[in-house]
Amino acid sequence: MNKKYFFILIFLLYGLISHAQVGGLKGFVVDAENGQSIPRATIVLKGTQRGIATNENGYFFFQKLPHGPVSIIIRFIGYKEKN
Repeated sequence: MNKKYFFILIFLLYGLISHAQVGGLKGFVVDAENGQSIPRATIVLKGTQRGIATNENGYFFFQKLPHGPVSIIIRFIGYKEKN
């Protein structure tokens, strides 16, 4: 096999393997008292600068997270911060 094609094959296999070792986190942020969704709440991965906001339905989705447990912090004006 040509060395150039072998390198490309190994590179592609590495990409598939490394892609398989990541996960995601998704969910909804809702008011605990009335169950209404909270749009534009901020979700931050604890110990990082990585964060997102919920959509208009209170939904969020983090992509490309390493496997294993993660901690998040939820913030929204007028509510106590939740870990």
